[in-house]
Amino acid sequence: MITVPVELGDRSYDVLVGAGARHRLLDVLPFGVQRAVVVTQPAIGVEVDPGIEHIVVAIDQGEETKDLGTVEDLCRRFAQFGLTRADVVVAVGGGMVTDTAGFAAAVYHRGVAVVHVATTLLAQIDAAIGGKTGVNLPEGKNLVGAFWQPSAVLCDTEVLATLPPREYRSGLGEMAKYRFLGAPDLLDLPLDERVAACVRIKADVVGSDKGKPFSRVSQPIQGALIFLAAIAVSPLGYLLIGPLGAITDRAAGSIF
Repeated sequence: MITVPVELGDRSYDVLVGAGARHRLLDVLPFGVQRAVVVTQPAIGVEVDPGIEHIVVAIDQGEETKDLGTVEDLCRRFAQFGLTRADVVVAVGGGMVTDTAGFAAAVYHRGVAVVHVATTLLAQIDAAIGGKTGVNLPEGKNLVGAFWQPSAVLCDTEVLATLPPREYRSGLGEMAKYRFLGAPDLLDLPLDERVAACVRIKADVVGSDKGKPFSRVSQPIQGALIFLAAIAVSPLGYLLIGPLGAITDRAAGSIF
């Protein structure tokens, strides 16, 4: 198991990377928690055991679920279960789940602990790390949110084998960005080390940034350079140019 620290003073936490990382959930729960609410989606199919009294709440699939209505539903389920500020929310899924459940944790009781069990490659190397949470409005994506750092992040590379090919390719596009940002030759590394190499870069930026927005002065240049870097490190046919352009545009717009 590879442990990557995210250094944020008293908000520091570890990211655990490796096959079976989800089974370390009990080890990373905040001290003294008595109850947990596990938030996931039916199609994810990844079960976790917090080792304490808990319930599982499933939210619907689709981007339209990432809204304030879902946050309200989650907070009401938290209250009905009796979740307190001394307890924990466990988000199991990709970025949509970690964004939504993380924001619900940030606003419920003015903030309860959250642990992310990232089940997609994109979430493992980006979305679940750094504390950015949020949901959409009809007027735009991620317009309502908060910085709420997790207590820990578990990146179980074992579950990546079950990802749909399109979902996995999306993560590879994000991984290509890290090659441009100084990661080693990722294609020569085992999967666990590839994920950990990306996590280290993300952790370094999060640690130095501490919630400040990334500069957007040269966004078009960033997008073009990331696009070229992604092509350079990806075997022919590995990433489609159309989806890759969308991914790198997203990376340039909100790289961290």
